[in-house]
Amino acid sequence: MSEMVLKGMITEPELLKLMNLKPTELKYLRAEKGMPYVLLAKGKRVYLEEDLMAWFRKNRVEGPGGNE
Repeated sequence: MSEMVLKGMITEPELLKLMNLKPTELKYLRAEKGMPYVLLAKGKRVYLEEDLMAWFRKNRVEGPGGNE
């Protein structure tokens, strides 16, 4: 990508590609599941790796019985 990003920060297009998500799926994760982000300006979001990892740990499902 041509954008420069600070270390530990992920842009929304990068996160979509990394997690193989559609924009609507990412919007759901933010709005309904509380995925953390930083709003820089209207429609401009970035994600901090440390926040995402903490959120993943908090929402981790272990073993059988996950709601997929």
